[in-house]
Amino acid sequence: MRQSHRGIVATVVLALSVWGLTSPATASEPPTGLVPADQSSFDLTIGMPSDLPDEEELIKDLASSPFPREVSIIGGTQTTVYTLPGGLEYTSEEPAFSPRMSGGSNSYGVFVKFTPTEQDLIYAGAGFALSTAICLIPAVGLALCTVSGAIITAASVFIAASGKCSNRLLVYPFVPERNRCA
Repeated sequence: MRQSHRGIVATVVLALSVWGLTSPATASEPPTGLVPADQSSFDLTIGMPSDLPDEEELIKDLASSPFPREVSIIGGTQTTVYTLPGGLEYTSEEPAFSPRMSGGSNSYGVFVKFTPTEQDLIYAGAGFALSTAICLIPAVGLALCTVSGAIITAASVFIAASGKCSNRLLVYPFVPERNRCA
């Protein structure tokens, strides 16, 4: 697990340096002392930007990592700032997510369904935005509105312990042992 985090950090640093966050002078010239005395220059191949993971893949890896992050929604933009080892920060901006939550009831009781995107928001710490959306679910929203914080907490615990569901996560606020992927 620790090795994959190093890989993410290395990929972020390499991607940022190739995408222009190093000055042209330092990116194209080797440090003094690294060029053999009998050569006036040398070739360094680090790969083309197309060889690097795309930004969407990078953000997906960061979202599933344990690195600390801050999520804010201002206007129609969701901004996520990931704090990487060594104080390096990576900021991702995308259109704010509009929850399409649903819920219902069955023989186990009342439940709330969370999509994979909603699960990502919960994992990233933006469950407060989903808490309001719970109150707007037709038929069951009013009953669940008063316990929306507990629902978000139950979803957080499930995602942390079992990982994100590939389809939907069903959270039963009154029977938590029934929480499951569906």
